Amino acid sequence: PTYPGEAPMKYSRTFLAIALLSASSIANSTSLGSDFGTDIDQWKTRDFFTGTLGPTPNWTLQAIESGDSSDFAVFSAPGPKFTGNKNEFYGGTFSFDLVTNHRSANTAVNFTLAIGSGAPTLSGATVLYWYGGQPSTTEYTSFVASLDVNDTRWKIGGGPSGGGVAPSEAQFRSVLSSISFLYIPVEWNDGPDSSRLDNVYFNTSAVPEPSTVALLLAGAGLLVARKKQIGKAQGRTSTDA
Repeated sequence: PTYPGEAPMKYSRTFLAIALLSASSIANSTSLGSDFGTDIDQWKTRDFFTGTLGPTPNWTLQAIESGDSSDFAVFSAPGPKFTGNKNEFYGGTFSFDLVTNHRSANTAVNFTLAIGSGAPTLSGATVLYWYGGQPSTTEYTSFVASLDVNDTRWKIGGGPSGGGVAPSEAQFRSVLSSISFLYIPVEWNDGPDSSRLDNVYFNTSAVPEPSTVALLLAGAGLLVARKKQIGKAQGRTSTDA
């Protein structure tokens, strides 16, 4: 037998299923990066100012580790994984875990992440600096930089200790579309120190399209209306009895 409202309920369930499938397609964000599960994944160390290669990082405890081998030692990300056109990640995040064994108070003003475009080294490059603070000396600090102009810790130009200005979206996208280097500091201390890096990722941000949001709201509305209809039908049945 067919009961009152059965067909609408069937269709509302189908509608909701379609809406949920649409939502699931935007829920899965894309990540690109290094977790150092088996090796150093071609990461290197360099001198920040000259780009000169330093010692190969050590692979330890499924992370990479290096000491301050130059005036300003940095971890240098490998290409093409972290270089080239990464404009698809605008609006997403860049995340990494970092710990150091010593740090000086004066390094608190130094950048935590630098992304360069237009030249393979600092000289002649357009650089986005992200000033996210110092890592801990006792445990990993998880840093997450939003890859858009709404994150006011980004500056363009200037130097490792500041002096830049807020980038425009066009400038930000221009750098992301042709990355030539990506640096994360090894050095956080005036004297000898060592830092360890892990879980370095570009991440997209899954944002629902307006049509998908409308579909979800419509599906939820149908279920609410159906619930009210069932309640009324049950009330009538009780009265009839």
